[in-house]
Amino acid sequence: MAVERFIQGDRNARMKLDKAPWGPEKLLKLGGTHISWLVIALLTGGAWVFYFADAPTLARQIVSGTAPFAAYATIALLTFTTYALAGLMREQVCTYMCPWPRIQSAMLDEDSFIVTYKAWRGEPRGSVKTAATGTSGAGTSGDCVDCMACVNVCPTGIDIRNGPQLECITCALCIDACNDTMEKIGRPLDLIGYTTLKRDVAESRGQPLTAMWKVVLRPRVLLYLALWSAIGLFMLVVLAGRERMDISVSQDRNPIYVMMSNGDIRNGFTVKLLNKEARPRDFVLTVEGLPGATIVDPLRPDKPAAQVMIRARPDGVETQKIQVRAPASAVTAENMDISFVIRPKDGDGRVETDTRFTGPVHSGSAS
Repeated sequence: MAVERFIQGDRNARMKLDKAPWGPEKLLKLGGTHISWLVIALLTGGAWVFYFADAPTLARQIVSGTAPFAAYATIALLTFTTYALAGLMREQVCTYMCPWPRIQSAMLDEDSFIVTYKAWRGEPRGSVKTAATGTSGAGTSGDCVDCMACVNVCPTGIDIRNGPQLECITCALCIDACNDTMEKIGRPLDLIGYTTLKRDVAESRGQPLTAMWKVVLRPRVLLYLALWSAIGLFMLVVLAGRERMDISVSQDRNPIYVMMSNGDIRNGFTVKLLNKEARPRDFVLTVEGLPGATIVDPLRPDKPAAQVMIRARPDGVETQKIQVRAPASAVTAENMDISFVIRPKDGDGRVETDTRFTGPVHSGSAS
């Protein structure tokens, strides 16, 4: 909306532009608006793809044209949906799709501050001429001159004078527009303003208004504050206590296993180490659940070991191919449950993930 106002002007200017015949000015303004929307959609919606891959690497691949097709397809889809929902269908999104109005209506009560039209002051509506001779809340007419400014500026196109509505996003544009009109005709401001239903009724009857601290410090408000504070505290605790490392392992399927010349069984795995700290770290990788198992780097097959050291880059994922060998006597079933465990070399803690080790079918199991 800010881009639209900057390029095309205010609502009146946009309405004139829509009715104007096609020409260079109209093409330039409308084209500039939609191109700007697409750029914003690309930078905000399309950029979500960088949350699911290493951002610098993926950015270089996209620019060079070597990124996976899935990346380009995802960026195109998210860009289009952002452009369509935020630009072309924004009123429909607020009216029919957004869950916030439904949540808000369930949380509000008569002491909640909302955008409210003071009908007791504005009705009956009249013209500017009758408003000049009428009195506030009484007389031949009310303060509302039916200028439709509040409706014209509303992003969702509602008439706030009909009372609170689900489509209202409480942007307060109607308050500003109405106050501009009130200033021009010399009437009191805030015919439309932030107030509570109880305060509006009390004001219409000339009764004293409830102290502001009593409106704010209510059981409902305190309960909401306690709930949201508890949720926020829980999220902080989870974030502070999360593991700074993680591991995932996938078994190679081709071949599933290899029988070595000395009778050992070998499986291949792809190990991914996630380092969540902003510094490189060394991790010790071991295998548990398979007696006598050794780990082999495919690039150094002559050096099997009970454990291997893997260095992970800062805030990144390190992928490494490894092989696990085990004596035939230790492979007692076609599929055996094993665990890959990582421990930081410079600290405590461990993270493990389960997978399986595959061997030949034993005669006992085959029978």
